[in-house]
Amino acid sequence: MRPGQSLDHMEEQLAKSIREMVDVAESWGV
Repeated sequence: MRPGQSLDHMEEQLAKSIREMVDVAESWGV
């Protein structure tokens, strides 16, 4: 696996985590 591939995957996971946190924050009315 190329190093860049793993970095892309990490960024993808990070973006997903951020979206989930934003969804949770909005549901809490923050």
